[in-house]
Amino acid sequence: MYPGEPRRADVAPYNGHKSFQVTMKILQMLTLRGPNYWSIRRHRLIVLRLDLQDWDERYTDELPGFYEALVELLPSLEEHFCSPGCRGGFLQRLREGTLLGHVVEHVALELQTLAGMPVHFGRTRETRTRGVYNVVYEYQYERAGRYAGRAAVRICQDLARGDAIPNGNWLPTWRNCGNSNRPLPWD
Repeated sequence: MYPGEPRRADVAPYNGHKSFQVTMKILQMLTLRGPNYWSIRRHRLIVLRLDLQDWDERYTDELPGFYEALVELLPSLEEHFCSPGCRGGFLQRLREGTLLGHVVEHVALELQTLAGMPVHFGRTRETRTRGVYNVVYEYQYERAGRYAGRAAVRICQDLARGDAIPNGNWLPTWRNCGNSNRPLPWD
């Protein structure tokens, strides 16, 4: 959706069937290590160029069970302020309806925070190409930050489709990987 443009009426709502196998696609992942377009103060940023494909213009309030599943998986998202500027602000945006690129940003930040690498800065902006977004988020350790982005895309995609997150015991392992010298759960 472009600024000022109403939601498209011709986009069929997600029907909740697991056979709906639309995927998001990471077109590019850049690691920034100094002053950059996105921030002069935050030098460690990941930029995901994310194609939402058919998930573009499907807002979170239109995805049955998405809010509940995400909050159950990551209840600490309550601490994200987001644009409302208050605790729970991101969850408010999630309930009101936001695009999945914005959710990917917050999930990537939260995964790193849960792993003992607290990060807070993120931005999601549309590009000139319809359905393609720049999802920008902070990292402390490059390898973990890059993985957090890929994991966030997978988590959001699976929850949007109504799929269960595979291997529910990944979170305790992820929480223990904050030290960059230790093997990470995907190594």
